[in-house]
Amino acid sequence: VLITGAGRAFSAGQDLADPLVAPDGSPKDIGLMLEHHYIPLALRLRSMPVPVVAAVNGVAAGAGANLALGCDLVLAAEGASFI
Repeated sequence: VLITGAGRAFSAGQDLADPLVAPDGSPKDIGLMLEHHYIPLALRLRSMPVPVVAAVNGVAAGAGANLALGCDLVLAAEGASFI
């Protein structure tokens, strides 16, 4: 399985305008977001019966960097960065 980004970045990370993380003064349930989205994705990557390759073509930020690093193999372009 090959995972890559479209355009200049692999992944910009979590959308900070998402209602679960937007800083509007009320507490956010980040655990719920992790439980329902990120953890199942990480477990699925780990359980794949074939190798998973991340082709990082630019910036891999935050959650996107973690996604790439959870793959079996990471191929990074010369201009790629992990933040």
